[in-house]
Amino acid sequence: MFPLGTRTKREVIESARQMEWLDVTEKKESQDFVDGGNHNPLFGSCSAKPGPILDTKGQMLGTHPGIIHYTIGQRKGLRLGGSPKPLYVVRIDESENAVIVGPREDLFRKHLLITDVNWIAVASPPSAPMRVKTRIRQQHQEAPATILPPAPDAAGTVELIFDQPQLAITPGQMAVFYDTDMVVGGGTIVKTMI
Repeated sequence: MFPLGTRTKREVIESARQMEWLDVTEKKESQDFVDGGNHNPLFGSCSAKPGPILDTKGQMLGTHPGIIHYTIGQRKGLRLGGSPKPLYVVRIDESENAVIVGPREDLFRKHLLITDVNWIAVASPPSAPMRVKTRIRQQHQEAPATILPPAPDAAGTVELIFDQPQLAITPGQMAVFYDTDMVVGGGTIVKTMI
């Protein structure tokens, strides 16, 4: 239960204005929940260990200050030079504490694994392949895809195959399935496969 849960944003801003909390009322709109962009406190000190930046063949190109500073598709802030093509983060290997980079074309994938699936508009997981449109992040345009029925031992997990490869599918993000404008369900992306 949040203390402002029953109040609108406009009401809260007006209350802050009446209390002369100008640093709140004059602040630019933002969805950031960590002020200043420093997300380190969210992860703890053990997550910010330096490690290697590797190309997709495993060659070391540099080092990073911690994998928490990177996301799939990121190009800026890699501090790498000398490549004939711009490099992007294509994968983060937590077990090796490595950031893997490659050209933009290495960011495209079609096949992904989604877990913790919640079915909203259907009573149960599909027993046959299901056609949907799927969104993999807020700014992503839904794209046609097929949900494969879950394996008997994989409750709450499905595989999804897009008709066309999609850019920067990121484990940890949500995938939401649509039938026209109705939300069929959604879950957490845990892995890309192809």
